Amino acid sequence: MAQMSLQKRKTYVFDTTTLINNPDIVFKLKGRIVVPLVVIGQLDGLKNNNNTATAQRARQASRAILEAQTKKTIEVINNFKKDISVLDSAADNKIIGTCLTLREQGEDVNLLTTDVNMQITARSMGIKAIEIEDRKKIIMDFIFNGILPLGIILTFLALVAIYAGIISAIVFALFLVLPSFSNKNHYDDDDDDYNILLDPLCSHIPGNIFNRRK
Repeated sequence: MAQMSLQKRKTYVFDTTTLINNPDIVFKLKGRIVVPLVVIGQLDGLKNNNNTATAQRARQASRAILEAQTKKTIEVINNFKKDISVLDSAADNKIIGTCLTLREQGEDVNLLTTDVNMQITARSMGIKAIEIEDRKKIIMDFIFNGILPLGIILTFLALVAIYAGIISAIVFALFLVLPSFSNKNHYDDDDDDYNILLDPLCSHIPGNIFNRRK
């Protein structure tokens, strides 16, 4: 029993960046899942974002939260310490304040975020911060940091474009040449028939009007 009491259930607090990065993350963790109410407001503001991918992920995140809320596997709370003003964003300060309130309630709080300054602030206040890799950052690191250098990608794309252009030119040239070649053969055959009729040996062919003896 003593060992069981030592094993606290983890409480995960999501910020907006985590949900935008992976809307389905609310279904993937075991423990108490908490979303500060201010995050719902931010998702609502992002659903009409000019970036189509961001808007789509914001809507997906909202639907995922609603589904999890219906299943009672997630909590949306609006209880936070109000004297936090470290970060420039009022919403981020409320998220940090939520984590502090939960910690005061004896929770083993883990903040999930892709925001570096959020991580620094949370850890400086004694809150565990779990870094979530931003998908865009992973892709850019993959390109620029040695796994697949940008030069190789650009060279490959250039070669593809060149070969595509060559193939298109060949097809277009064949399209133009083949009909004229076919017509040339047709006319050549007619000329051969005409030359045969002009041959003196064919002058006695009945009906040959092309080579009559004068």
